[in-house]
Amino acid sequence: MAYLELDKIQAGMVLTSDLKTSAGHLLLPAGTEITPRHINLLKDTGVAGAHVAFKTASLSTQPSST
Repeated sequence: MAYLELDKIQAGMVLTSDLKTSAGHLLLPAGTEITPRHINLLKDTGVAGAHVAFKTASLSTQPSST
């Protein structure tokens, strides 16, 4: 988890904490995968940055069918 400025955040990253306005209104909840649309909306609302992590691929634990 790292705090990144908005210009460093990329689509596919995941919020690790709720993103709120200065008034405390929820913009995006923790766990949201960032999309290009989110980035544009955050720029429009004046958000400076967020706590994010790179999305990790989940491994399938289902047995293979043979």
